[in-house]
Amino acid sequence: MDLYLAHFLTQDGLLSGPELEQLAADDVRGIETHFLYFRPWDLAACAELGAAARASRVAVHSVHAPFGPELNITAPDPLLRRQAMEAHRTVLRGAAALGAQLVVVHPGRELRGQQPVAEVADLCAEQLRQLAALAAELDLTLAVENMLPAHALADFEVLRAVVDWLDSPRVGLCLDTGHAQLTGGVDHAIEAFAGRLNHVHLQDNDGQADRHWLPSLGQIPWDGFAAHLAATGYTGPLTIEAYPPDGMHRRHMIPTVREALGV
Repeated sequence: MDLYLAHFLTQDGLLSGPELEQLAADDVRGIETHFLYFRPWDLAACAELGAAARASRVAVHSVHAPFGPELNITAPDPLLRRQAMEAHRTVLRGAAALGAQLVVVHPGRELRGQQPVAEVADLCAEQLRQLAALAAELDLTLAVENMLPAHALADFEVLRAVVDWLDSPRVGLCLDTGHAQLTGGVDHAIEAFAGRLNHVHLQDNDGQADRHWLPSLGQIPWDGFAAHLAATGYTGPLTIEAYPPDGMHRRHMIPTVREALGV
């Protein structure tokens, strides 16, 4: 399996040509970037950055879409939903100009108890349906990320049901291992998402909070993880969404995780 890096957790500032060259020098062959780390509204700049990525031979495989209180696609306030959707559309267009293949989407934010689960699920399905139509135009796919326990759609089966209802080749599920560890377990999530999984975020934690630790530094049992994923038919890359431990250069992150996973 290919291991990629969520570069926005390993450096400060915008993604740039020199940063891509440094990533290549650090033996990073693919990355996920964040909507705050490039200018998605400037399509010409995105195209130039995409060309720099191709020249450096570092694939910008995925982009993380907006999230937060004012960027919530399932917000109860229709105005906030419209704002969030417009921000997502902007990021999708920028991601396509950048040359990314996939955009990671949060199904809203942590509002458990403030909205009925069924209402959030219905809103999520409708908003994703609209985004999927744009993704098809742009030749992108969407990966809906599993969330932390405070989210209304934290239950793996409920989130899977939303994606199943859409039944779109443009929409799959992103397994975040750190979130899964806090919300029912990684193995449970893999089974629940089998057949719909199109992206993976690798991170570890202590079972208490969302730490974004490097795999092997927390409590997640990594033995058998890669084999379990492969058994579901997943063949995509694994993106390390973790901070480098103190004193570790990012060039050592991928080899360390490869050893931990046995891949």
